Amino acid sequence: MFFVLIGFVLTTIIQSSSATIAITLTAIYVGALTLPAAAAVVIGSEVGTTIKILLWGMTGSADKKRVAWGNFIYNIFTSVVAFLGLDWVLYFIKHIAGVTDPLVSLVFFQSSVNIISIILFVPFLTGFSNWLEKTFRSHDVFERKHKSELLPLLVIEQMCKEVLLLLNQVRYFNCQMLFMYLFCQGYQGR
Repeated sequence: MFFVLIGFVLTTIIQSSSATIAITLTAIYVGALTLPAAAAVVIGSEVGTTIKILLWGMTGSADKKRVAWGNFIYNIFTSVVAFLGLDWVLYFIKHIAGVTDPLVSLVFFQSSVNIISIILFVPFLTGFSNWLEKTFRSHDVFERKHKSELLPLLVIEQMCKEVLLLLNQVRYFNCQMLFMYLFCQGYQGR
């Protein structure tokens, strides 16, 4: 719990879970943290990263509040799942998946927790969405009238942009890894 709190506070202060993860990876590399402690920091960072969005969503439209609170509640859910399954997931990573490098294990842990959380949360999406809609109602007539017409188009457009950005990043990463592999193979052959 101590390291979960550290991850939460650190991420809340620096407002970047990516920076917290980088700091945590560095701490593992130099031997300042064990893998279970680092995994707990990652769990705390899941909630810490939502604080800025929650503060942003305190005022404004009902949609803004729904996004902020939905993100916060989902990340609380993810953190609870991760904390309860911490030992099991770490056991799976080390003994079943065979990952022994603590740096890779931490990345594997964070990815695994997020995937597991998504799978567990999907059955509740409709109910959760309905609850958010009922809890945060719009009082603006224009917003209610035109939201249903504009929102799907904006969401689809933004999702397409995000998918293309992600695909480009994955392609770049894969090219870099292939280059490093080929370079290392050529170097070993000399």
